[in-house]
Amino acid sequence: MLGRPAISARFLLKTICLLLALIFVGLATASFIRLRAQSVASGPIFSPERLMAHMRMLSSDEFQGRGPGTKGEDLTIAYLQKQFRDAGLEPGNPDGTYLEAVPLVGTRPDPKMTLTFSGHGKTMQLAFEKDFVAQTRRMVDSVHLDADMIFVGYGVQAPEYKWDDFKGVDVKGKVIVVLINDPPVPDERMFGGKAMTYYGRWTYKYEKAAELGVAGCLARRSIWWRRTRTCTARQWRDGSRASGRKSCSARQGSITRRRKRKR
Repeated sequence: MLGRPAISARFLLKTICLLLALIFVGLATASFIRLRAQSVASGPIFSPERLMAHMRMLSSDEFQGRGPGTKGEDLTIAYLQKQFRDAGLEPGNPDGTYLEAVPLVGTRPDPKMTLTFSGHGKTMQLAFEKDFVAQTRRMVDSVHLDADMIFVGYGVQAPEYKWDDFKGVDVKGKVIVVLINDPPVPDERMFGGKAMTYYGRWTYKYEKAAELGVAGCLARRSIWWRRTRTCTARQWRDGSRASGRKSCSARQGSITRRRKRKR
C-alpha cells in the first residue's frame, strides 16, 4: 500500500503566508467599510450651506467687490486668513504667513490726454470723458500715436464660423476701430445665438488687436465708460515683463455712441 506524499516545508510556508494575507485583506476591508459608514453617518465635510455662507459674505456690499487696492481687498484677505486658521491650516510661506507679496502697478487715464482725427483737409478734436477714454497697459509714462485708422467691423476672427473681419486688411502698425458685441447674424447657431460669446467682449477686441500687431484699438461702446475707468495690472516678476507688457497694443480705448451720432 502506498503512503501519503510528504508535505514539504516550503509548501507549508507558502500556504501559511497566503492565509495570513487573506486574513489581512479581510480585516482591512472591514475597517474601511466601518470608517466609510461612520463618515457617511457624520455627514459630508463640505456642506452646501457653509459654502453659500462664504459666498454671501464675500459678495456682500461690505466687501466692495474685493477690488485690489481697496478696503474690500483688506477685508477679503483678513476673512480668508481667519478661515484658514479656523480650519487648522498652517501658513505655507517661509516667513510664516499665508500671504505672498506680489508687486502691482496701477494705471489711470490722464484727463489731459487728447485724441485728434485728421483727414481730407479737416480736423476733429475729441474731448476726454465726454467723447472718449483711452489707456495703455504698458508700463510707460506716456504714449503718443500718429497712425492711419481703419474700421474693421466687429474685429472678430472666428474660424469655426468662417468669419474674419481682418481678411485682406493690413492692420499692423495702425489704429483700428471695432464694434463691441458679436457680429449680428440671423443664424442663431453662430456666436451663441442671443448670448454674447467671448468674441463680443472688449477684452477679446484688445487681445486680437495686440496679436495682429495693431498700434492702437478704439472700441465703440454703448455702456457708460466709468465702469472701467480705473484698472489695475499685475507687473510680472520675471524679467521679460518687468519693464512693461509687450503683449498689448500701445493704446486701448473707447469712443461713445453719442459722439458717433454727431458726425
